[in-house]
Amino acid sequence: SLQFSHWSFTNSFFGGYMMTLGIVSGLTGWRAAKKLGDLRTSFPDEDALQRQFTAYDAVNGFLQMDDFVNMCQAQGLYFDQNESEAAFAAIDRDHDGQISWEDFKGWYHAGEDEGVIYAQV
Repeated sequence: SLQFSHWSFTNSFFGGYMMTLGIVSGLTGWRAAKKLGDLRTSFPDEDALQRQFTAYDAVNGFLQMDDFVNMCQAQGLYFDQNESEAAFAAIDRDHDGQISWEDFKGWYHAGEDEGVIYAQV
């Protein structure tokens, strides 16, 4: 059509690139959400959740990215770099770059309402 005749190769290339990035980001988010659902169900109750958190916090009462990844691997969940960043960001509710017990507990209990969604993913 007439509108496409005004597009340059560069616009088309970068438009396609941005669409591809959007699709990849969406898939990464979906995979991370599924794995977070699996992580949530690996803890039968809040006591088990707190024991895991305490076992992996690096003495300061917070989970850093490495602590989080190690905890997930101990639960049999392996995230790639993008998935771990997305999952970490989803749990880090105050976006301070670390997961506090309150962040972790809040994420765990927020999933109680979403359990059906995670079970279907």
